[in-house]
Amino acid sequence: MSDLLLKREIRKMVRESGFEKNSKMVCSILKVLNMKHKNIDTNKAHKIASEVLA
Repeated sequence: MSDLLLKREIRKMVRESGFEKNSKMVCSILKVLNMKHKNIDTNKAHKIASEVLA
């Protein structure tokens, strides 16, 4: 999955959750991403999620 698609997916999840974006959400976001996309690179997704949620 490309960086742009990951960023878009993470922003969409945060927007639909109704919560303010917070750095503590990274773990939860990664769990949801792993459930939706089985072949995702976890290290790459963690780095991008941290960047987006900072």
